[in-house]
Amino acid sequence: MLVKQDIIALLMLALDGEDIRADIAYILGELKEKKAVDALIRTINDEDEEVARNAVYALGKLEDSTAVPHLIEKLKESSSSMKASIVRALGQIQDPRALGALQASLKEDDESVRIRSAEALGMLSSEKVARPLITAMMEDNNRLVRLWAVYALVKLGASERINSLVEFLQDPDPVIRFNAAAALGKLNSRETLSVLRKALSDPDERVRHRVVWALGELGDTTSVTSLLKCLKDPVEQVRYLTCEALGKIVDMRAVEPLLDGLNDQSDQVRFYAAQALTNFGGQVVLVGLKQAFTREKAQWLKEVFEELIEKVKKKIEVKKAIEDILIKVEKIQQ
Repeated sequence: MLVKQDIIALLMLALDGEDIRADIAYILGELKEKKAVDALIRTINDEDEEVARNAVYALGKLEDSTAVPHLIEKLKESSSSMKASIVRALGQIQDPRALGALQASLKEDDESVRIRSAEALGMLSSEKVARPLITAMMEDNNRLVRLWAVYALVKLGASERINSLVEFLQDPDPVIRFNAAAALGKLNSRETLSVLRKALSDPDERVRHRVVWALGELGDTTSVTSLLKCLKDPVEQVRYLTCEALGKIVDMRAVEPLLDGLNDQSDQVRFYAAQALTNFGGQVVLVGLKQAFTREKAQWLKEVFEELIEKVKKKIEVKKAIEDILIKVEKIQQ
């Protein structure tokens, strides 16, 4: 019987000869298997760029500083698309030795490399990156580069830059607004709540679902009323991400609307509504899930509902047991 270590060994061997090397490199990164670092370092010089790029991606996921000098060297002789991948990997590894290379790549002609460089410098969380980021924010002619430079500066503690980041939510380009919402969600700052809630009415569906995600990440109960309206959004992805966000915030005002979501025409919305409701627990949720199970037509969802019903039952049992213990303790103290 194969165990995990046997599978890892086979995957590493396959990097040297199989025609699915690109997929194997990617899988090794997803597995975050440290034993694969040396094999992946060798693979970043593969003549097949897709294989090499996936090896770079995997090294970024592994976050092993052993790869840093090799990635920096590879950066000197790569195509623009490869440079963008390397820069991001260096940011993920967060090794200060990459600072010089990332500062230099922030001046590359290719916009995608500069965007990734600004993002990567923000990952380093070092005061030394402030000056090149400020320069990029003030001078770069690409709005996405400026946006990620601002985001990185805010992460470093330049709180006065939040207003600059908020301004990107008004940009005419929906791609910029989408990325601005993503950055604001990652900052976890209450200062951004009101402007994000206003952006829930953005005409671009991609921006709306990213704003919903951001509000879920911030997890503030003041956003619940605004989010509840998004359960009626015509776009499926906005609705199911709204269910997910409400499940993170766990405000009781969301229970009834989420129960209504179990009747949504979309399988995905019904799935995310059920998942969210499980975080609340209680008899009302249990009854709602049982009713949803009875009327559900999709077999895969029936199986999901069955599992979630058991989870809610266990939550109710645990809560009851705790209440019984507290009652006994109270009687003893009397």
